[in-house]
Amino acid sequence: MASHGSSRHVKRLNAPNAAGIARKSSKWFRKPDAGAHNARESLSLGTLLVERLRVCENQREAKKLCGAGLVRVDGRPVKKPSFSVGLMDIISIPKLSLNVVLVFKHDVLQPLPLDSKHAATKLCRVVGKTKVLGGQVQLGLHDGRTLLVPPTDASISPGDTLQVSVPNQKIQGVLKLVKGATALVVRGRHAGQVASVEELMPQMGKKKPEAKLTANGESLITLKDYVFVVQPGFSVT
Repeated sequence: MASHGSSRHVKRLNAPNAAGIARKSSKWFRKPDAGAHNARESLSLGTLLVERLRVCENQREAKKLCGAGLVRVDGRPVKKPSFSVGLMDIISIPKLSLNVVLVFKHDVLQPLPLDSKHAATKLCRVVGKTKVLGGQVQLGLHDGRTLLVPPTDASISPGDTLQVSVPNQKIQGVLKLVKGATALVVRGRHAGQVASVEELMPQMGKKKPEAKLTANGESLITLKDYVFVVQPGFSVT
């Protein structure tokens, strides 16, 4: 569809913290397209290539690199530099042997290096669950995608994390949100901390459910919605 005159750029002073870009280096930065991620928690692929990964000198080079089909997001080529990328998206440039995953650290999206083996599996948090016609269960994931699973997999609950192969979207495993699980805090003042789940607190009145975690020997409490279960040994450093 046509953009109907909508702006393709945003002033840098109004850029979201998640973009992690310099505010005064120039006036504008590329606005990400509407997509799977919230606009305040994402950045455009072109901005990532130029200002965060620094594999391109400018947006023109980023456009050529994407247009040639050399950049992949979650295993599939993406040709638009304005494509929106966010939490746990896997960006790959096979010709440069470059694989990174995006995670939040102090409210800023940080690209973490991955080896080619781990770049084939994406972590997706379950945010919704419904039953559909035919008895199957539909799972809604944090990046906007949905997956159908048989009733035998009905034990998967919102808050759990799926290990999904990309780009064919097959479930390789489930990481349950339970006591003792390893989790990454993805929002709030503790964003970027990897901790162990101590307790899941039930909802009290209008207050959102919370989780008690332990990180580096210290206890912290955050919203349950901010807890993203990851595999043991996961690190953001």
